[in-house]
Amino acid sequence: MIRSCIRQAVRVFAGAAFFSCALAAQAGGITLNDSNCDSFSLTGSPGNQTLTCVVSNAPTGCSIQGPSTATNGSHITLTAVCSTGSPTTFAWSGGNCANNTSQSCDATDSNATRAYSVVISNAIGPGSPNPATKSVVWSTAVAVKPSGCSISADANPLPAGGGTVHLTANCTGGDAVDSWTWSGPTSISTGNTATASITTSSAFGVTATNGGGSGTASLAVSVSGGGGGGGPIACAGYLSTKVMTMNWPNWLANQNASMGPVDATVLVFTTGSTISSSPSASGQFYATPAPNANASTTHDFTLSTVPCDFGGLATSLKTLTSTGTAKIGFVIGQPTSKAINLQPNSTYYVNIRNSNDSYSCTVSNGSCDVNPVSLYKPN
Repeated sequence: MIRSCIRQAVRVFAGAAFFSCALAAQAGGITLNDSNCDSFSLTGSPGNQTLTCVVSNAPTGCSIQGPSTATNGSHITLTAVCSTGSPTTFAWSGGNCANNTSQSCDATDSNATRAYSVVISNAIGPGSPNPATKSVVWSTAVAVKPSGCSISADANPLPAGGGTVHLTANCTGGDAVDSWTWSGPTSISTGNTATASITTSSAFGVTATNGGGSGTASLAVSVSGGGGGGGPIACAGYLSTKVMTMNWPNWLANQNASMGPVDATVLVFTTGSTISSSPSASGQFYATPAPNANASTTHDFTLSTVPCDFGGLATSLKTLTSTGTAKIGFVIGQPTSKAINLQPNSTYYVNIRNSNDSYSCTVSNGSCDVNPVSLYKPN
């Protein structure tokens, strides 16, 4: 019986403060030790006695264990501990630990610094120090500014007369980019991409920014043949060449093709990525002679993939008389017999010339001009 009670007592006092065991009258002595107990009391009559762990002091050496720094919005565990005594209650305060009654708290915050405290008690009273405290510095991780930034172009150099170039910016170092700011003659920019329609060599720049700072990049896009004079396109056999550019998807409307009797005009445009909504939804080049056009002056118009090409794509050659109208219809990516099918993201040219080489029209009075000249994209 005595050995049985000893084994039971050992098991019980490993984690409890109360033990009861019936002993025979002839039982010998039992010695028990538990660091959580200040002493033991034995009550009852021999044969049926109760051994009680007596706690006579409040907890001491109390503290809050856990990290002292954390990133805003993360979660850390704070735990109340004491070196002596047997804590039974925990009363927390500070941040989202307020009103927590467990030994540990799952803390999260976004303040610069947060003070946490806990009153640790047992049946005798609150522990020491009272309360136990700890400060946690919550801070935002500092972003690393973008670095290794560059710009790439889908075409560089562009052909004579220029065209549309699609630009993409990337940064290989630093944290994620929050915003991109483009500079240069861009017509459309979204995030790290931009689109520009140019007729002369041009410089582009981009600034990539996040919370840590900014990184920059630049790129020069060349146009073959340079610029100046009547434009970078010079049609052989003509005294001068006027170049007009349509910045897709903006319409080119009511422009004046100012021409002499042996001059040419080239209208440059690059289609976007959008396919025409249907074969019947065609775009159109539209031109009429100038109001004071010489009656004997006629003009040829072709739609081509090459500047100054007056052979042009199939069915594109149109002749404009002083009393007529020139129209060339086209769709994007929609094969049809009713209009010329152009490809998306491709550069095309409308080439215009005086077809009868008449010297009866002059530059000075504008009687050789084509006005208005319009180009409308399809739906």
